[in-house]
Amino acid sequence: MKDPNLDKRCLLCGCSDASFNSEEGAKSVTGFIFTCTGGATTWGSQKQSLTALSAMEAECLALTEATQEAVWLRTLLEELKLPQTLPTPMQEDNQGTIALSENPQFHHTSANMAKV
Repeated sequence: MKDPNLDKRCLLCGCSDASFNSEEGAKSVTGFIFTCTGGATTWGSQKQSLTALSAMEAECLALTEATQEAVWLRTLLEELKLPQTLPTPMQEDNQGTIALSENPQFHHTSANMAKV
């Protein structure tokens, strides 16, 4: 019989961040970490492939990278017979990015990102 608390103990959680570099031509850096059962499972840090024009844009790019990692991890956990039945919570500290992710309407502040 499956333990009813297994979903909560094996819940995948993620956190993403970016360091916005305002120097001309400089790339921002994406960072993310995922935990499961209280320990870090994967993490990563790399320069972004695009040059962000704002901190919000850099954070959106970081959150996108982290979300791609979350999809891959959820697939891996399912293959390991630990399916994620609950959504994967993602932590983000940029208020503009949080607002954009909660309401995915086309916003004026994201117009530059849509043209890239």
